[in-house]
Amino acid sequence: MTKAKYYNFPDEDYYALIKAENEEKAKKIYVDQVSGDDVSEIGKVLEISESEARKQWDEAEKYAEEKYDEKFDDSFEGDEINCLLLIDSYFA
Repeated sequence: MTKAKYYNFPDEDYYALIKAENEEKAKKIYVDQVSGDDVSEIGKVLEISESEARKQWDEAEKYAEEKYDEKFDDSFEGDEINCLLLIDSYFA
């Protein structure tokens, strides 16, 4: 089974946490679900540790629970590898 990696896009306009097999798949997910740009226009991609990704997930989940009384699903723990986990609240 392919091990998931976690990515952020620090040079882009919108925050996203993406779980993917590799950087190229992460870029494609970012383009398809966040920016709409061309993959070639995506700047720096930052691979982060699973513990850092978990921290970002937990902070966002805590915020959603406190502000909106909403619980997150289990996407972080789930088997799906190539997916968008978190997105900038601008899109909410």
